[in-house]
Amino acid sequence: YLTYFNAGLRIVDISDARAPREVGYFLPPDPTRRYGTLPTKLVAQSEDVLVDSRGNIYLTEKNQGLWILQYTGRDDSLRLPGMSDPATRYTRTAIALHWLIAAAVLGQIAFGWYLELIPLGAPPRAAVVNFHKSTGLVIGLLIVFRLAWRLTHTPPPLPESMPAWEKSAARVNHVLLYACMLIMPIAGYTASNFSRFGVKFFNAVTLPPWGVDDRDIYALFNGLHVGTSYVFVTLIALHLLAAAKHLIFPRHAILRRMLPR
Repeated sequence: YLTYFNAGLRIVDISDARAPREVGYFLPPDPTRRYGTLPTKLVAQSEDVLVDSRGNIYLTEKNQGLWILQYTGRDDSLRLPGMSDPATRYTRTAIALHWLIAAAVLGQIAFGWYLELIPLGAPPRAAVVNFHKSTGLVIGLLIVFRLAWRLTHTPPPLPESMPAWEKSAARVNHVLLYACMLIMPIAGYTASNFSRFGVKFFNAVTLPPWGVDDRDIYALFNGLHVGTSYVFVTLIALHLLAAAKHLIFPRHAILRRMLPR
């Protein structure tokens, strides 16, 4: 167990003396109140570490006093005693919905862009377009279920060690992702109902349009549908870049919260 003044607590496995391996760490959040004059910048300052026979780890920090921790035996997993590990992770249902909808939405967007390459009036276009509309309706219902789940199940809080700007950016990105997930299927479905073709669900069940055949209204909602897809892909790319950052620099153990066990 090692403490570094500005790098927190590190736990190192020295079972192989020739190849010590860091297996866990804890970095206290930056303090909000100063005690003393140094350093000039108000940052966390770890000092001493002590471990008792029960496995409790006592870490002192200059401005915040004493932290009492436990090591759970997995990489990056130091927690406060009494804190259940599932509280720091998403539920299995949330994880399953996340990866299922992520795969479905990315596939649907690629499918939609592919449709733009099929010439109007080509024999297979009608069947392919209806299949795209049908899968869009199914994915849309799945998204509504996920949103309902999200609103009724509080997600695990972001780690205190994350900078405030990073937390704000994550929250804004998630809100915009959900907005795109709702706008895309709603706009696409609405556009279909201002066309005489309507929707033929999986090319088997005809769902008659409830709107009039109006090319201007159709163009408006279809343009919103397509335009949102580009915004959505941009937001997904930012989301993936953030995930890659947390994979390469796993300081906050963020990515692990959404990975299946």
